[in-house]
Amino acid sequence: MTVDVTEIEKRINDSYELPNSVVDVVPHPLVTVRTYTYQHRDFIRQCLDGVLMQKTTFPFEFIIGEDFSTDGTREIVFEYAQRYPDVIRVITADYNVGGEANVIRCRRRTRGKYIALCDGDDYWTDPLKLQKQVDFLEAHPECGLVHTNCDVLYVAENKIVHSFCKFWGNRQIHYKDQGQLFYMLTEGPYPIKNSTIVFRASLYDTIQKQLDEIRGQFLMGDLAVWLEMSRLAKFHYIDEACAVYRVLPESVSRSRSVVKQLRFTLSAEEMRVYFVKKYRTDMPMPLKRRYNQALILYKTFVPNYIDRYPLIQPGVIERFFYKIHHPSTRFLVRLWFRLLFIKDYGIRYAVGKLMKRVRAMIHLQLNRS
Repeated sequence: MTVDVTEIEKRINDSYELPNSVVDVVPHPLVTVRTYTYQHRDFIRQCLDGVLMQKTTFPFEFIIGEDFSTDGTREIVFEYAQRYPDVIRVITADYNVGGEANVIRCRRRTRGKYIALCDGDDYWTDPLKLQKQVDFLEAHPECGLVHTNCDVLYVAENKIVHSFCKFWGNRQIHYKDQGQLFYMLTEGPYPIKNSTIVFRASLYDTIQKQLDEIRGQFLMGDLAVWLEMSRLAKFHYIDEACAVYRVLPESVSRSRSVVKQLRFTLSAEEMRVYFVKKYRTDMPMPLKRRYNQALILYKTFVPNYIDRYPLIQPGVIERFFYKIHHPSTRFLVRLWFRLLFIKDYGIRYAVGKLMKRVRAMIHLQLNRS
């Protein structure tokens, strides 16, 4: 559900900052670290400790957007704010303002030349993470964003994949220019995890108008930021795992609900199509296939969904499946295809788990050798 701009502004105006001495103690922070948290009771201490352990030669401030959690997260954040009043600034309200308002209210209080992010359910593991990234940005003015490798923790399975980018074959992530990076971001998944990045605040300010134009239209907000930034500045990748990214059973990007998962996938592909239409002259073939598949699969469950974009140069089979899911098609026919998909989804899920296990075994053997 999207929230209109007027309501978002009201929620921001209703927000307030807990008393602290950060502005007096750190009048000119080089970096602002931002954490957005809601219902992260089991994870938030590790997140906060990972930021507070950073060893730097420069001053930084730590802004926490606490969105009226009811599971104990709020009390933990307030406790840390009292213990570290010269570092932590807590922005909150007396009700849940939602993710978008939470991000904006923290952004407007940011003072650093650089911005680092760490989600409330993730955490940093390298005490020199900030120092390494800021050193590179200071030495390379053409670079707008630095991200690192990370470990990925699958909470439900209690399994961790070390050096995620290497695990997926991205041993060295580099490119010739901004144009090539933009192509990489639109044509397929690019391994940037939110909690591994540091970027220039000025670069974010430059793209703010473009981001405001699509506010609330897509479920995957981070990708839009990377796409806009990639047109204007270079990205740099540090091949060191400096953070842990948690994969929760239920989140915006991952769900036990097939419908929710398919909706998120479709929204991500819709965003890529939007940016390709806006900035590119050609539509990548991989994106055509992924978008068409995502649209058809989602309409299997939600046939009345109004397409943001029509099928892109569909083949005969794609047109056939799309027509099957049209609302005018008989209910029993659509139901049969839906059940067929559920069966297929279950098979693909089992195969996917098997392949993950095989890849993990190979990765383990490579590390031992």
